[in-house]
Amino acid sequence: MPVGNELEMLRELLSDNAIHIAIGKITGLELASDRSVLRVKVAMLPENREVVARMTWEQVGPESGIFGFPVVGDLVLLAIAEADINQIFVIKRMTSKEDKIPLQAVDGSTVIRALAGKKTHVISDEAILLGRGGETDPDEPLVLGNVFAEAYSSDLQATAQHKHIGNLGYYTTVPDNASTFVSLKASPVDDEEMLSDISMTEK
Repeated sequence: MPVGNELEMLRELLSDNAIHIAIGKITGLELASDRSVLRVKVAMLPENREVVARMTWEQVGPESGIFGFPVVGDLVLLAIAEADINQIFVIKRMTSKEDKIPLQAVDGSTVIRALAGKKTHVISDEAILLGRGGETDPDEPLVLGNVFAEAYSSDLQATAQHKHIGNLGYYTTVPDNASTFVSLKASPVDDEEMLSDISMTEK
């Protein structure tokens, strides 16, 4: 037998025709009662074969992670572990003619956007830091709130002491409610009670 035919036979014997990755369209969702897993019904293309997959997440840990549920009609990328049809996982959602890439992302910017009608929750039991800095100093203070508080404090002080020339050409007295401005300046402005301990942004 010619060597070429032997190689072709060997390739055929060793070939793997099992499906390991596929595209599908979501037809239904079911969240486990203990919220440990989101099961996703998917019509696997091109045959439209309905299978049940487990949803995976970009990041997950004890009481932590990045979660975003798909919706019925979404196109998703499926991974089949060991080509076992009982071990299918949704690993990515895909864009389509309906689910377009946000305009803000076209220039390479990072965009986090919730589904229409849904909220974006950012949760931490410590602090949520939003800012441009940190390249040279990871602990660079995020000061927008402090800058506003300082300006507001100065404005309240000026308002409490304000005088102007009245109709008779003399300076008026300070406002009758000056104590209200002084009290507001003391708290929650000067004692920083007005500033969030969780969400802080830099200017």
